[in-house]
Amino acid sequence: MEEGTDFVSYFKEKKEHLVQNCMSLSTRIACQLNLDVYTQNANECMNSVIKRQTGKEKMKLTPFVEAMQKLVQKQEKDIEETLIDRTPGMDLLDQYNHLKVRATEFFRV
Repeated sequence: MEEGTDFVSYFKEKKEHLVQNCMSLSTRIACQLNLDVYTQNANECMNSVIKRQTGKEKMKLTPFVEAMQKLVQKQEKDIEETLIDRTPGMDLLDQYNHLKVRATEFFRV
């Protein structure tokens, strides 16, 4: 890819931080991302996801609950599509591979 080096520079400058907070340590190592600022902390990861969903602004209870409901629905859809092998770039951990279903079998049911 001719513009590969430009993309890597763009990613490291603009997107690396977003990925750092939510990526497993083994994946970060495989991607050769900076490890010295990374902590594998589930609470911080979830806080990061919530802040992105809400735009880091204070919200009243009802809009916050609605935003969280949309977030949970999106995550459930992502999980379902990963289980039926329809999400490129998202793979199950080896310990969950036995749960994967072919898309043709899933839609046949």
